[in-house]
Amino acid sequence: MTDECLNTIKSARKELIKAEIALLANHRRMLLQEYRNQNEELLSLIKSGKRVYLSPKVFWWWAGISYLTSLYSLWCLLQLILQWLKC
Repeated sequence: MTDECLNTIKSARKELIKAEIALLANHRRMLLQEYRNQNEELLSLIKSGKRVYLSPKVFWWWAGISYLTSLYSLWCLLQLILQWLKC
C-alpha cells in the first residue's frame, strides 16, 4: 500500500468521523426538541384538567370492579324481590 493510498484512507476516515459526529449532534438536538414539545403538550393537558388519563391496568381494574359491583347489586335486588314475593 502506498503512502498516497494510506493518506487517502486516513483523510476519508477523518471526514467520515466528522460527518458521524455532526449527524449524532443533529439527532440529539432533534430528540431534545421533541422531548421539550411533548413535555409542553403534557403540561398543557394536565393544567387544563379536562382529561383523566389512566393506565390500561388501572382502567380494567376499575371496569372489573364496577361490573362486579353492578352484578352484586342486581343479585341483592333480586333477593329482595323474591323475599317480598314470598311474604
